[in-house]
Amino acid sequence: MFGFFSKLPNLDEFPLKTYSAQINLDRLVVGVDNIRNDVHLSPNFCKATQNIVRYLIAKHADVEETLFLDKEPVSTRDIEAFRGICLDSLKGGVNKAKSAGEAQIDMLAQIAIVKMFSEEVQRQYTSLIKNLNHSVRKLEISRHQDLKKTIKIKEKLFEVQENKNSILSHVGGDLFQFIIEAQNEGLKEMREAVLGAKSNLPDDLFANPILFLNNAFDDYFRIDHYVLLGYRFEDPDNYPTTLFLIRSVLDKIILKYRIAPERLEQGARVPGPGDEKGTKDYKDSKDEYIDSWLKQVDNINVLFDYFQSEEQYKVLKKEKQTKEAASNCKRQAKKQKRLLNFIYKKFKKAGLITRISATYEMQPVYLEFCPPLVPHQVRQFLIDPRRRKSIISQLNRLKGFYGRSFSLLPLKKKIKHLQKIKTQQKKKYLLRFLNGFARYHRDFQSFQMLEKAMDCVNLVTDKKTLMLSRENYTLYEFLLPNERVPEKKPIINHVVIKADVRDSTNVTSQMKERGLNPASFFSLNLFDPITAILYEYTAEKVFIEGDAMILSISEHEEAPEGWYSVSRACGLAIQILLIVNKYNETSRKYELPFLEIGIGICHNDKPPTFLFDETNRIMISTAINSADRLSSNNKSLEKIINKTTNPFNLYVFQSTAKGDTRVETKGNILRYNVNGIELNAGGFEKLSKEIDLKTIDCQIPELQEEAVRVHTGKFPTHSGKYKRLVIREAYIPEITPHDYKEIRSTSDKYYEVCTHSEIYDYVRNLT
Repeated sequence: MFGFFSKLPNLDEFPLKTYSAQINLDRLVVGVDNIRNDVHLSPNFCKATQNIVRYLIAKHADVEETLFLDKEPVSTRDIEAFRGICLDSLKGGVNKAKSAGEAQIDMLAQIAIVKMFSEEVQRQYTSLIKNLNHSVRKLEISRHQDLKKTIKIKEKLFEVQENKNSILSHVGGDLFQFIIEAQNEGLKEMREAVLGAKSNLPDDLFANPILFLNNAFDDYFRIDHYVLLGYRFEDPDNYPTTLFLIRSVLDKIILKYRIAPERLEQGARVPGPGDEKGTKDYKDSKDEYIDSWLKQVDNINVLFDYFQSEEQYKVLKKEKQTKEAASNCKRQAKKQKRLLNFIYKKFKKAGLITRISATYEMQPVYLEFCPPLVPHQVRQFLIDPRRRKSIISQLNRLKGFYGRSFSLLPLKKKIKHLQKIKTQQKKKYLLRFLNGFARYHRDFQSFQMLEKAMDCVNLVTDKKTLMLSRENYTLYEFLLPNERVPEKKPIINHVVIKADVRDSTNVTSQMKERGLNPASFFSLNLFDPITAILYEYTAEKVFIEGDAMILSISEHEEAPEGWYSVSRACGLAIQILLIVNKYNETSRKYELPFLEIGIGICHNDKPPTFLFDETNRIMISTAINSADRLSSNNKSLEKIINKTTNPFNLYVFQSTAKGDTRVETKGNILRYNVNGIELNAGGFEKLSKEIDLKTIDCQIPELQEEAVRVHTGKFPTHSGKYKRLVIREAYIPEITPHDYKEIRSTSDKYYEVCTHSEIYDYVRNLT
């Protein structure tokens, strides 16, 4: 019963991956037609796209000279500008999504741009055909007709129509390369930081050559880009039949030998009995699971390409690499060979091996006979002796129409060669076919998904619909920065950062005793360097005292590109500590007093109040007092905290004492904050909304025995650089007032912005 299946190898050592690409717009507001989502794209972006597409169509159709167009109607500078516009438009989608707290808005922006590109390519191609036809008619009715010129344009018209799919495919490839480049210029990282890793669509979704075609089943196109498939119901290699065969083989290979759940890299799951709400539902679920492996095209070579593994083994052996690496490679090649033999037998039984071999053998010569033949007829001539007579008759009938005879010698040579092909070569052809089919299946399914999504988008351009949709709050607008009406948006919330220098009076006294200038010292080594980095974090000074600096970062309404106030405040605080550490290194060299600092960060979800002292604006906010408390340090705790056993710079305790004179803050809270950064709870909650935070329980015995719970993510600075944050979360222990011994752990938490290098190294290795 089990027979051959029991001989299939285990897949645990195979580095397989799953593929995932989903587009959902179901949570978005429907437009004025109650069917689609209304989208208004930047007019400047649409105009620039029109110019670029016109240039690309003329370039790939090679009509510049025919229509007397300039060789370079679009300059290199225009192309670079278009790249920037693409990037700005896509960033606008991410910022809109962040502003509304809805990732589907970013998805909508991408789909709208894809639809605009697709429609513009079709529009410009149609326009080109009209121009060529117009040129022909104009020449034909001219009194002084230029016959050579008329014939030349007619030939070009025929060529452009004949090569439509090729032209559109090349134009689409060039056009979508702009999107892919924009995605790779920080947009993926931005999207991942703001909306999460799953919000990024794979590049192949935009590099899909099927997207611009009128006929996804065109034989010439599929031969060039994918594989030749049958189109009749009875053809054993038509798309549905071949897909069913490959799925059934992968069913035996993957589902019979299920891969451990921890190896499912993108969350694919094996359907089980609980999915069987009906035969169709179960089948759909299983097909979807198998497709998640099939669409990850690299899996084909991982599973079946023993040829490459054998070559790699020879190289490893020749270069005298480690025996283990060579042994692993040899073992993998053996498994791949068994799997390829298995699928080869299945395809041979289905009568497909000869068809596949003939397809690849005919590729160097088939265009000599097409037209008048179609690729399927050429293949039939090679593999089916019963069809050769009728095909020869067709060629003889049409040789007068094409003005030439067709020599069958190349095809006859191919027939003889096909009979001599060895099994190993046939297996190589099968491997090539499986790769091409997997790509076609992935792109065809993605095309259908994109087409369905684009049908849900209404690109609004007329003023009446724009006004109606705006008034009803159903319009999604993605405009370039220079198209938005410049206005000062009100502050919606803010963050205060308090940096408190410890014992500045003693530092000042020591420097004066040595005849040094403490004022210039603090200015040049602390306050000036901090001032220099404020712009990068969109921060501003509230005021400076002799031993403290208070800074603020505000968020403004309808400016989501700046809605990173807490993350940027945390990043700024880290930089302040780095400045202090750099000073301390210099101080160690020149025997100057060291600086210790404590930083508190408090987020307030309301705007601050401002008053003016003549022209000086003064901020009034409860966050200032809160940040002051967070930056404070209890002197008596410094004697208790042992830095050798307590590796962090911030510890918060709750005292049981009432009216304890050593307690500095409301609620009997004591702090040890020496070169530490404390973030208030409201600030941590806001941070989790700003960026995608991943929670990790760090096990670092060298640091401390207990696990350290941290939250980590990346945020963008004002210039677009991405920096990592690590936030330590800990419970506040309750302690006795006289000896500070811990009684119990409370349910309250505190949050430290970490600067410990070992924590960052640990987190970096896991993310």
